Amino acid sequence: MKQAQNRIEQIDKEIKEFQEKIKELQEEKEAILKEEKRAVIAEIKEKMTTHQITPDELGSEKEKSKTRKAKVATTIAKIKPGRTFSNGAETWTSGKRGKRPLWVSQRIKADTLDECEVK
Repeated sequence: MKQAQNRIEQIDKEIKEFQEKIKELQEEKEAILKEEKRAVIAEIKEKMTTHQITPDELGSEKEKSKTRKAKVATTIAKIKPGRTFSNGAETWTSGKRGKRPLWVSQRIKADTLDECEVK
């Protein structure tokens, strides 16, 4: 019984030592990543200066996607149910049922739906 208790205490001690080592290694990893990040940021700033790039020109894809979705939503909002659009060869009466025809979707993407004849 005493042997088992001693072994358990030894295991607990080893676990504590491993946990301390893990903490040290995690702190070292964070320090390395922080320093690497600083170096990358400095390099990016240098290249931006060299190539005269402004932060606005670096717009993220997320922002572009949000802008695009907002533009499409605005265009779709302009399409009131019951209006009839024609591209010369095809006609579509807008409504809330069914999928839009391909030509309408293409016009929305190209932002040229307003050019279609509205009846």
